[in-house]
Amino acid sequence: MKKIDIKSKVIFYGYLSIYLFLNVVTLTKFPFVHSDESWLAGLSRGYSINHTPYVTESFFDLYPRNPHMIKVIFHYLQTLFIKIFGYNIFSVRLISLIAGMITIYLMYIIFNRILKDSMRAALLTILSSLNIQFIYASHFARQEIILLMIMIGCYYIYRFSCLSLTKKVTIIGILVGIAIGFHPNAFILGVVFGMIMLIDFIKKEISYKLLIIYGFIILGFGAIFVGLSFLGDINFINNYSNYGATLNVDATLIDKLFNLDEFYIKLFNQIGGTYYLPNIKMILVSIGIMFIGSLVGIILFKDKFEDKEKIILIDSLIALIAINIALVIIGRYNATSIIFIMPFGYFILGVLIKRIKKRAAITTALLIGMIIFSSIADYKEISIYTHYDYKDYLLSIEQNLQDDSIILGNLSAGFLFEEGTFFDIRNLAYLEENNLTLEEYIKSNNINTIIYYEELDYIHRNEQWTILYGDDNFYYDDLNRFIENHCSLVRSFNHPVYGMRIVRYMHDYPWKIKIYRVNKGTEYVH
Repeated sequence: MKKIDIKSKVIFYGYLSIYLFLNVVTLTKFPFVHSDESWLAGLSRGYSINHTPYVTESFFDLYPRNPHMIKVIFHYLQTLFIKIFGYNIFSVRLISLIAGMITIYLMYIIFNRILKDSMRAALLTILSSLNIQFIYASHFARQEIILLMIMIGCYYIYRFSCLSLTKKVTIIGILVGIAIGFHPNAFILGVVFGMIMLIDFIKKEISYKLLIIYGFIILGFGAIFVGLSFLGDINFINNYSNYGATLNVDATLIDKLFNLDEFYIKLFNQIGGTYYLPNIKMILVSIGIMFIGSLVGIILFKDKFEDKEKIILIDSLIALIAINIALVIIGRYNATSIIFIMPFGYFILGVLIKRIKKRAAITTALLIGMIIFSSIADYKEISIYTHYDYKDYLLSIEQNLQDDSIILGNLSAGFLFEEGTFFDIRNLAYLEENNLTLEEYIKSNNINTIIYYEELDYIHRNEQWTILYGDDNFYYDDLNRFIENHCSLVRSFNHPVYGMRIVRYMHDYPWKIKIYRVNKGTEYVH
């Protein structure tokens, strides 16, 4: 038995080392850099430069932004990594990769507890790590993978640690509360463990006092983050609600519920806006089948399962339901949120594999086959984007900028620019309500360089996409007229990825990116 354990650990840790190396090598290549990443990093840099979290992004001067503390821990974590590794995409994505690696290890421990077979636990963990959505989240400089790490850590504490129930509930409440400082989607974690504990209360396995403790701890942390937000913005609630309204979170609960199926249909068919949507058809179908199968199994054949297996299955079913309930309540169906459902699908798979433990050779072969198939499918997804290096895109711009450049352009190139030298094109949608003309805006900000993306022409011709930059009717013609009359073309180059933010059209056409310099002596600039 010890030989088998040692062999499985050698396999797992050997794989983990290779996996880490390959992920570090491809960290900046897959997926393509999204404007969310430079947006979040830009605010983190603003924290550091201004020595306060009560700031907004320097590249948004007209786009409505108000300071708040809901993501303050995440931004300070990014600030730390930026100071150590520099202001670049690698440093902020490294945070996600570290969180992803910790998540893999936590799942390995949980699989060991479920399967009681270290070899198959290692294989199932490897299969989980090759999930394309997991790789994507581990390479993406957003907060989802950190929240996933906290979620899996909390689940391990609740079901597998030796702590007392009171300590378990207290620690989970604290961790979920801290998660608010990373992203408001910490609400999903709160609902998941709240529902799991509620079921345990109904089964008389925990007391109502522990449920109250859990709720009060999370509410306490929420009150702290809200209170800190009021210190920087006395109108925090109103401003935060108004911003949420732009993301449809103020829709009625019924409307949100009816949008849930559309969310899954879009994910299944890889229909999205600016987010890369990997092919997760097989994963979604598998989780759906396992959900229904587990539900039927628990109802009709519960005596066939051991007590611990029943607990894992019920927890996983409750978690999957809770995640969807939370998504409906939030109402913002962000494609990156799908990562939360996947570990519980693998936990169900672990129980099902254990049930056929007498056919170990068959199930091991099945797992290996799934791993190979998953790896091939994922490699095809990843290889599409690894041809286009983000550094090359930035270099194509940097080589054509002067030292005094103050730029109006796309946030996708945000890692290239110093604080205060760049303004995002989204600001132009708010010229009218600020009683500014395009020329006045350019003059007031001393903008002398315009980076024009051909996607703006496509979006202008297809109004359904104006949601990306706001209504362009007030500035599109003026911008093109200004460029024609007062600017000189410095360079034009094609880029099928960064020349177009809409993912479905990225590779359809060699989209142009044009760098213009405002002519000296023009009456519109200093």
